[in-house]
Amino acid sequence: MCLAALGTLASAPASAVEPADGAVVESDACEPAAAAAAPATTDDLYDLAPLAATDPDYAALHAAYRKRQWATVARLSGPLLDGSRRLAVRQAAAMLAALALQAQRRDAEADRAWQPLAQSGPLAQRARRALAELALRRKDHAEALAQWAAIAPWHVARDEASLHMAALELQHGNVGPAREALERVDPARLGQDLRARWLLLSGDLAARNGRSADAVRAWRDGWSLDRGADSDLAAARLATADATPTAADRIERILRRTEVRPGQIHAWLREADAATEDGSGLRLYVRGALAVRDKKTRADAVPLLRKAFGQLDDPLLKARAQFALGDALGKTGHDAQAIAELNALVAGLAALASPAATELHARTLARLHRLYNNVGQPEEATKALLRLLDHHPDAQDRELAVWGLGWQRFLGGDYAKALESFVQLERDHGNLWTGARQPWRAKAIYWQARCLQQLGQTEPALDAWATVANTWPQTYYGILALDRIGEIDADRAERLLGPPPSAAGELPAPSLDRLRVERAPALDEAALLVRMGLHAEARALLREQLNRGLPRDGVHLLAVLFEVDGNRSMAHGVMDRHTRRAARPDDSTAHIWRQSFPRAYFDEADAAAQAAGIPRSLLYAIMRHESAYVATTQSKAGAYGLVQLLPSVAKNVADLHGVPYGGAGSLLRPGTNLQLGALYLGQLLSLYKGNTMLVAAGYNAGPYAGRDWIQKKPDVPTDVFVESIPYPATRAYVMQVVASAQTYAWLHPEWAELRRDGLGRAARLPAGFGPFMQRPSAPPLSAQACWPLSR
Repeated sequence: MCLAALGTLASAPASAVEPADGAVVESDACEPAAAAAAPATTDDLYDLAPLAATDPDYAALHAAYRKRQWATVARLSGPLLDGSRRLAVRQAAAMLAALALQAQRRDAEADRAWQPLAQSGPLAQRARRALAELALRRKDHAEALAQWAAIAPWHVARDEASLHMAALELQHGNVGPAREALERVDPARLGQDLRARWLLLSGDLAARNGRSADAVRAWRDGWSLDRGADSDLAAARLATADATPTAADRIERILRRTEVRPGQIHAWLREADAATEDGSGLRLYVRGALAVRDKKTRADAVPLLRKAFGQLDDPLLKARAQFALGDALGKTGHDAQAIAELNALVAGLAALASPAATELHARTLARLHRLYNNVGQPEEATKALLRLLDHHPDAQDRELAVWGLGWQRFLGGDYAKALESFVQLERDHGNLWTGARQPWRAKAIYWQARCLQQLGQTEPALDAWATVANTWPQTYYGILALDRIGEIDADRAERLLGPPPSAAGELPAPSLDRLRVERAPALDEAALLVRMGLHAEARALLREQLNRGLPRDGVHLLAVLFEVDGNRSMAHGVMDRHTRRAARPDDSTAHIWRQSFPRAYFDEADAAAQAAGIPRSLLYAIMRHESAYVATTQSKAGAYGLVQLLPSVAKNVADLHGVPYGGAGSLLRPGTNLQLGALYLGQLLSLYKGNTMLVAAGYNAGPYAGRDWIQKKPDVPTDVFVESIPYPATRAYVMQVVASAQTYAWLHPEWAELRRDGLGRAARLPAGFGPFMQRPSAPPLSAQACWPLSR
């Protein structure tokens, strides 16, 4: 192989423009908002055709690499580096040659092979990581630091590289450079594992600077994350600082855990019992706090926590028990008592000066805000939020407080002030995701537009909605934004929407050569890896980026890579979890979308929907979120089957419609479950006069709960009603069902369920209610007032 030929790669133009250092950093969770764009031209799209398909010499090189025939790789790569006219082939050959040398531990030659690739081009960041690894092997720490520092700020590896730099600088006692490396890391972008490492290193840095209190605080936070080796190292640091976590600390770490799996709470109780004495206030506190998490045991939590509050002597523990007591009272319907308890806690916390007390004060104000809203005292709710925002600039979940303040102002008619809050929400917290799996930026911009609309600024409102509809088309807010545009300018909405994909059955299976992937700096490396035939490496890179600003077309690329490589379950998983940031399906991606949104039990579902007169897309959306298409699903609440029917509801529906019903066991049969579920949805459509958003709310929380909420707010627009649903789980469910129903309707134009009203997403609540649980004389109103979209 001619290593000198590698030098030509450094000066050759890259196949796609690479941003210079200092470019805008990609968002960690969702990409920055973009204005509505014209359709991509051919020049804007990647060529994903395999290099091996058109270059037999590269095909032979790739085959040798896959067979680990390193000598053959060395022999075949030289002519390609010297003679190929195609830059992509030369870059690919250089990388395979470097990897082969690295695999043989020929580190000096591998280093020389990687160097030209690191200068520019789509493989530059990968080359810099490889060069840093090689430098560490030979203990050339200065070179490792230089290569890590050269990784572009926008690249997914940048934060981890900065943490490596900080650790190495601290190892050499270089406090200043270590601090600079840590300052380059935005902890909000980090996953929990890397965040634990960041906290460990932050504590080490503080200790080197003589700030022992800050060091202990950082180590304690890292230990509290409970994330394996780095948390264990933080515990060791705490022990040497004579700050070993107490039993109370261990209890608090248990209570911070959020991933509850079957049997998990019982395991935590056993762990808590091992750390506490029988009958102690601490054990009563942890048992009461864990009991609040289970609806079945919440009533037991209140007396346990009252007893714990009386027994505990430590002021902070006593305060935590009082917060848990107030929370339990609120969750068991005793809002007034909860408010009194938490107001007493706020007064008592004034005497405690510690970071933990400050955090508890912020949590208490946030809980008071929700409770005051529950009892119809919006002025007090607003006061609680203002205190939180004024006194706790770094409070956890601060975005919820900013949203809550804006929402209170919007409901109160102060649209100018509400607009200020929603702009702040977008600016400070837009990269995060809501509990309903919606981008905060999409939510913030949607409600900015609603404020602008109320202030008479229609054109800016339309532009803002267009941004949401174009950037997050498959999310709840993207769908509603398009609805809003359609109410004012139907032609503009239709242009944004574009044509649906071809009908199911008319498209071939997904393939890389048919996939349309628009160029973006964050996808340059993955696109070349795909062309090189290194699908596993491309998938690994794209998976790293999934929660770090992966462009929308990158979601499709990752899913199709899994699909064409035979891993359909992973393709489904990617689309299932990340559709909210994917582009609207077209003919090149419809097949992979249909894998994630399957027509499960289609014969039964089709017959049930048509007999009940309801949209198939609504039935499938309910099925998706109730059981994930698993017919044998049974819930703790006693619901059965694909659409999770309670036996009592199923019997009432069967009796009403004269349908045979064989008891709870029969609900595990898809035909029976879908038939009765569709009939029940028809009754809900009748009750709510065709408004599918209200149907989703009633299906999740119960029809009478939905009716009661509407009666309390009968004159508000539907989007305001959904945001005001008092149950967070129901609110999230409505948003997810709305998005899934629209996706099903879009993927199946042959169903003719795409309508100008948006599949029954009426802009306002209905005037009154329709008949419910009565034998229907006509199909339920589901969108009859509107006509199909013209194409």
